[in-house]
Amino acid sequence: FFSNAISKLLTHPITKEFQTPMANSIYADKDYLKIIKNPIDLITIQKQLKSDNYTVTNLLNDLKQIEANAVTYFG
Repeated sequence: FFSNAISKLLTHPITKEFQTPMANSIYADKDYLKIIKNPIDLITIQKQLKSDNYTVTNLLNDLKQIEANAVTYFG
């Protein structure tokens, strides 16, 4: 279920900046990694969903972190 939801998020245009690690994005050359101390992205979450140690709590925390990072960096 969660993997399917993340897959759908990965295709939505509004999530473009958070689909892949920011280290691979246009923001890597800017100040993103200096401002954001806990970067997370949807591809990383999708990979972690395959782990037996990744819980629903982990998933929710990571999604909240994406939101917090967006608010902090993009305002």
